Amino acid sequence: MDTASPLVRGNDATDYGAHVDSPHVQVILNAEAVPPNLATALDRTHAAFSLHRFNDVGRQSPQSHADAIVVVVPGDQSAVRPDIERVFASLAKRPCGTLVMTEGPLNGLAAAVRPPELPISFVIAPTADELTARLTIICEYGAALRHIKQEAAEMLARSQQMASEAQHLDEQLRLASQVQRDFLPHHAPVCDGVRFVTLYRPADYVSGDIYDIARLDETHLGISVADVTGHGVPAALLTLFVKRAWRAKEISEKSYRIIPPDEMLYRLNHELLEADLEQCQFVTACCAVYDQTQRVITWARGGLPYPILIRAGRPPTQIRSAGELVGAFDHAHFELRRENLEPGDALIFFTDGLEALLLGGSDRRCDRIEETEWFTNLGQGPIEDHFDQINRELDRMANKRWPRDDVTMVAIIVDH
Repeated sequence: MDTASPLVRGNDATDYGAHVDSPHVQVILNAEAVPPNLATALDRTHAAFSLHRFNDVGRQSPQSHADAIVVVVPGDQSAVRPDIERVFASLAKRPCGTLVMTEGPLNGLAAAVRPPELPISFVIAPTADELTARLTIICEYGAALRHIKQEAAEMLARSQQMASEAQHLDEQLRLASQVQRDFLPHHAPVCDGVRFVTLYRPADYVSGDIYDIARLDETHLGISVADVTGHGVPAALLTLFVKRAWRAKEISEKSYRIIPPDEMLYRLNHELLEADLEQCQFVTACCAVYDQTQRVITWARGGLPYPILIRAGRPPTQIRSAGELVGAFDHAHFELRRENLEPGDALIFFTDGLEALLLGGSDRRCDRIEETEWFTNLGQGPIEDHFDQINRELDRMANKRWPRDDVTMVAIIVDH
């Protein structure tokens, strides 16, 4: 027999996929001819078969279209034991129902090293009837095995495609996160007698929060904080709309006008309503102007948590003012509030993500956040250390179940 060109009876093995009515059996042996009992069984099952030598299988992958594989072990096993183990390893690349037949004792053949994924059975000196029955059963589930392997291959391909798409999405979200951060102040203005401390922590790659701190002229500073309803990319996109709508100063040919905070919110409210967003996304926001010469801060808020004043010798205090959601109502009202600040004072603006962190879920009391331990300790040590504590707490809670939300904090601190 020419081992380079295996003998094939019946359907050509290379075209078997087009002749599914007749099973194909791959016979691996060391002899020149198929044993009579096996030949009879193959004839009874009307199977096409191909013959391969042990060393052929070592050089080539097994045929993926085979319904069954029969390994004929010669009487002298010791001479071919390494070949048998090599055949097992080769067959495991494309698992198929495999029958190992021998005319003599197994002599430990069943314990030979073989891959666990190879479905294999052994038979000693089988009759033609027994081989016929075994081959019929193996061929019947051969098609099912091929179908399972095909589905597994398709699932693997889909999984790899999904992994590639997930990686691409991850890269896009990271880029979006960087773009969004580029819209934030790179550095707070350096001003005599006043400084700013900020914290910006998105719950995910991108945030529904945004803030701005800008010098308006030699004596005035503008501070804005906003929180878009929802999370993720839609909320992040709307923050860019909000940032564009924040205009705290109007410049004419020879002069300028600082826009009052309540007017900024009225304008933002109008622009959001005019945009007529399909998702009906709203915004909570606060806009403020600080006068350095007078040490007076003026602000208006729309739905954002009340700012909290930290002053030596007194507990943290919410400074309340009326203000509705921005972008929800045509005739929304935003109360303008003024506060004289003293040296050592700190006024903190924040989004409701801080409430979720400090007060928890359903039991939180949003109007009592100033009584939490973190706020009551704010007068002890630099504000920066306390903001770092919030950062560390967010790191610690990152993998835990809690009312996770974007957290943004802006503190204006009067030094003198």
